[in-house]
Amino acid sequence: MKLELVHCEKKSPALFKQHPVWAEYYEPEDENRMVEDGFDREEVQSELKRIEYSDSYLIPYVNFEKPSPYEFTLYKARATVNGTIEVFSTLFVMENTVNSVTIYVNEEQFVINLTDSDFSDEKELCIALGVKSIYPLSVQSDIGIEFNERFESGA
Repeated sequence: MKLELVHCEKKSPALFKQHPVWAEYYEPEDENRMVEDGFDREEVQSELKRIEYSDSYLIPYVNFEKPSPYEFTLYKARATVNGTIEVFSTLFVMENTVNSVTIYVNEEQFVINLTDSDFSDEKELCIALGVKSIYPLSVQSDIGIEFNERFESGA
């Protein structure tokens, strides 16, 4: 796989269909993590130089059968909102713990923070889907991390 770092603004279902697991570039040590993941060091250095070492880019994580060595990792998932509406989603994982789920509706992103409902797009998601509540909400990982949870209400 050729290394191509992708700007965070390009997160979309299509990106996760292209590759199911992405990590956020966060620190210089990530260069070594990319090399350990199988990318050529010269290619990694060239890509990091191209993006000017910005932390606004995503790295494809190839060996997603193993726990991610990156600080922040995104995994392809699926969710069922209001018990009936199936939607594409991704899991945001910090230090191998699921922190939030991003739900996509017509390419628009809605973040549901699983640890603090004050920082969630719950109301906006309800409006976008035309429902009074997103609950029950079921979320399952598709790959790379074990996650299969059902939420009856917000955190």
